[in-house]
Amino acid sequence: MNRLSRLDPRIIVGAGILALLLIGALGASAFAPHPPERIHDDFIMAPPGTPGFLLGTDTLGRDLLSRMLYGARVSLLVGASVVVIAGIFGVTVGLVAGAMGGWVDHVAMRITEIILSFPPLLLAVAIVGVRGPGVPNLIIALVVFSWTDYARVVRGEMLALREEPYVEAGRSIGMTEAQLVLRYMLPGVANSIVILGTFGMASAILAEAALSFLGLGVVAPAASWGSILSDARVFLRLAPHLVVFPGLALMVTVMALHLLGDGLRDWLDPRSK
Repeated sequence: MNRLSRLDPRIIVGAGILALLLIGALGASAFAPHPPERIHDDFIMAPPGTPGFLLGTDTLGRDLLSRMLYGARVSLLVGASVVVIAGIFGVTVGLVAGAMGGWVDHVAMRITEIILSFPPLLLAVAIVGVRGPGVPNLIIALVVFSWTDYARVVRGEMLALREEPYVEAGRSIGMTEAQLVLRYMLPGVANSIVILGTFGMASAILAEAALSFLGLGVVAPAASWGSILSDARVFLRLAPHLVVFPGLALMVTVMALHLLGDGLRDWLDPRSK
């Protein structure tokens, strides 16, 4: 309880913002003033504050607030899915490589380096371009290069943990390598995994927005923050609110995740004060 009472303010702020975003995304059908795809012919590019349209409307007369709420679903879904899938795969690779060493470690790290040699966004564009747009293909494309961070960090920490006295003691009494990994090593790298997950989710949300901006993300007429920005770029001077609000949503979300990650990194570090 004493440790919880000394939570870093960054954790509280970041988690609070993310909680509000999650509530808005999950409750989009209840909170949205209008269906996100409904066209209002009499309110094309209506400015913010127009009666019935708090944030205005887009180039087709669709309510911007409604589309942003439903777009938050896409961003959070993609971000969470990429973190979970890439985290499971990357952590597994890192644990196996660090625990077994030898040729297994060598092969795993060479594959990781090959993936890292490609520019991440370019690799994702190539994958989505081949498989076609859509949220499932977008998640696959982002997972392909996201798992490498988990693998490298976990493998590095595993190499250090293998030499710890308590691990050597377990080995000396006949514990198998799998038992050592699950009982001692995996809990030792858990903090790093959690921190990597927060930063990885921020990167995945930005990557999803970038790919949707390029037309390689969600399929129209579905909404995402990136696709809203893409539709509005031609009308920036006529209706700047179409760019400002989704841009702010992206900025606040990524900022919240980075605040949470920075706070967790310091809070979970036993050497910090």
